[in-house]
Amino acid sequence: MHNWTAHFKLLELRKVKLSNDFVYQQLHEGKLIRLTGEIAMPADRYEELPPWQRATAMAMAVGKTVDKAVVSGVAAALLHGLPVLSYDGPIDLTLPSGKQPAPHLVPPGRRYHSAALPKEHIIEVRGVRVTTLARTILDITRWEGIIARVIALEGVLHRHPHLSLETLRHSAFGRPHPGSRAVREVFHLARPGIESPLESWARVLILQSDLECTVRTQVKIGAHRVDMLIDDHIIVEVDGAFKYDGTTFGKTDDVLRMERKREKDLQNRGFWVLRVERDDLIERPDGTVPLIEMLRGALARGRGLGLGA
Repeated sequence: MHNWTAHFKLLELRKVKLSNDFVYQQLHEGKLIRLTGEIAMPADRYEELPPWQRATAMAMAVGKTVDKAVVSGVAAALLHGLPVLSYDGPIDLTLPSGKQPAPHLVPPGRRYHSAALPKEHIIEVRGVRVTTLARTILDITRWEGIIARVIALEGVLHRHPHLSLETLRHSAFGRPHPGSRAVREVFHLARPGIESPLESWARVLILQSDLECTVRTQVKIGAHRVDMLIDDHIIVEVDGAFKYDGTTFGKTDDVLRMERKREKDLQNRGFWVLRVERDDLIERPDGTVPLIEMLRGALARGRGLGLGA
């Protein structure tokens, strides 16, 4: 697990002597920014972070600030290194007592939950109390929407291959708790081997839409493995922006050239290929989702040619 404190260069202000004029001058000049009343970090470091790492830095800072509360939900998922659907929500916290502090005592950007939290559901990560992986998934299942639930669960399965769906299901159903129907739903939808949160998102959208089609994941076709195969003839590939950042997968031109060669090979085998990205998964003001409308059109054309269901 990452040493987030060192990675973000977090500074615990309560450990800084009042005579340290340099630190307080940097705070005054905005070269250091406060994430909480007690935790600061270099402003230039914060600005260069992607959104998910800014949210992780805030989760770590809040975790270092609270005395008894345990970082939970999406914030805990970030500290465990799991993918999440959204980064801009409040930091979820749970008190082992199961109680909530008075509203006027809760700083902005934090959300306390009333829930039993036995000690076996708590671990410590570099001085921060965080819910265990299984408890984190359970809490996300109770507090978040279906897409966020599936992303988190499939993220655990991908990053922790020693854990199976059965192991996590046993942890989730080990004791009665609110929201058990929601838990069963996410375990029914989740699949091992899913490498991308965008792929999880896209698949749930398809399964929960009004489209009547078969959906297979991580299908091997020749030398290639595709994200999804719909009705045995439509391939759906979901791309993240980092694929073309010129670093993660190599030079952008090389990536595009290899991608085009791969797509041509799949098309020559008789498959249709739909390439989508994050914006295609977001609902429009009129209630439609670009991915679903693209797939609807492709299915209609295929069935007009006698393909698919």
